[in-house]
Amino acid sequence: MLKLEDLKCYDSMYYVGDIVDVDGSPWVFEDEAIKIIKEENWREYVEMKCKEDEINRELNTKWRHANWIRHCKNSWKQDLK
Repeated sequence: MLKLEDLKCYDSMYYVGDIVDVDGSPWVFEDEAIKIIKEENWREYVEMKCKEDEINRELNTKWRHANWIRHCKNSWKQDLK
């Protein structure tokens, strides 16, 4: 999570050129810097949640597959009895 303190500050202006592509000067006032930080933090959060959901789907698929294999093995053992 980015914070206002993470940005370079000079004469009440904050440098945001490292986090966004800005038309014109990469130096902005505090209120604009805060908006940019909120947007960037939200984008990172959404990206993280998407990755987390993808991992959970993959794990869920592997878990169902493992259960199916376990079920088949148990059925096969039952058939042999």
